[in-house]
Amino acid sequence: MTASKLTLDRRAALKLIASTSAAAASAQVLGENAKRSATDPDLVNPEKPWFGELSAKEMASVAVLADMIIPEDRFSPKATDVNAHFYVDEYVSAPYQKCQEALQTIREGLRWLDEQSVMRFGDAFNEISDSERHMIVEEIKWVASANDRNKPAAIFFALLRDLVATGFYTSFEGMADIGYVGNKPSVSFDGPSREVLIKVGLLDGDIS
Repeated sequence: MTASKLTLDRRAALKLIASTSAAAASAQVLGENAKRSATDPDLVNPEKPWFGELSAKEMASVAVLADMIIPEDRFSPKATDVNAHFYVDEYVSAPYQKCQEALQTIREGLRWLDEQSVMRFGDAFNEISDSERHMIVEEIKWVASANDRNKPAAIFFALLRDLVATGFYTSFEGMADIGYVGNKPSVSFDGPSREVLIKVGLLDGDIS
């Protein structure tokens, strides 16, 4: 290799180093000064983009309901053990129209629960017994079966159930509960089993 070639390569390398250093410096300035958003997070210095809107009393009710929706069993912990109730608060506190509408639905539903609890049992939902809570929730557990008067409360409970389930089943414990094997490093990928390929019609055969 000639001396001129070595000199040229060295100059090219130095130019590349200088350009990447400048890019890194620019990125640092942008990271310090640019306004971040949920779609452009600062992953080096992460910050929570918003604070929870639900009050301590509301969160206590959400926690009680979350554990009614997903109680502890021999396969997995209860919903609050994986902070599924905090996921609910984070979702309804987001500054987006759909989330703000969800916040209103959750708050109105929690208010309805307290009103029913006081009217029937003389105390707030958080203070009555488990059996009394179940008596109230039983009437709103499904939108289709709720009477017209309780329809809005049933819609609230359906939303809360979906949010709690999302928070739970995206946790490590929740994913283990359903046998999800993604998000893990793997030495090899064997692909779907023969039975699965036959079932979806990608392979001819009999799995009986």
